[in-house]
Amino acid sequence: MKLSIIVVSFNVKGHLGLCLDAALKAMDEMGSVQSELIVLDNASSDGTVDWVASNYPRVKLIASQQNLGFSKGNNRAYQESSGEWVLLLNPYTGVAEDTFALVLSHAEANPKLGAIGVPMYDASGRRLPENNIGMPTPSAAFSPLRAPG
Repeated sequence: MKLSIIVVSFNVKGHLGLCLDAALKAMDEMGSVQSELIVLDNASSDGTVDWVASNYPRVKLIASQQNLGFSKGNNRAYQESSGEWVLLLNPYTGVAEDTFALVLSHAEANPKLGAIGVPMYDASGRRLPENNIGMPTPSAAFSPLRAPG
């Protein structure tokens, strides 16, 4: 398996559908590259588990009986993943059809990479201010958060 895409959800069924549709298209765009899409649901009360199971047969669904939170949810899903590369995808996120192929190609061309972040845009194509967040450092971790610019 080349790529595992992990999405952690909690009561976001409407957003999750858009995310999964986009992710599946991006996976198909990669062609013969083996990939998997894993959704860990954090004990949602909005019917997410049954809805994903019914509408997304290609998705590997993990239904947590308790809300593990974002970090533990990703760690739990990671244990079930089999990809050489793992991509953490927020359920509010849509991706372009070529996103996974481009990121995977870049990662494989640069074997010393430890992590990749991609630019984020709103629905009108404007770059989001969250893009201005730098790499984590000890000083950044202990400094007050400031708005960009």
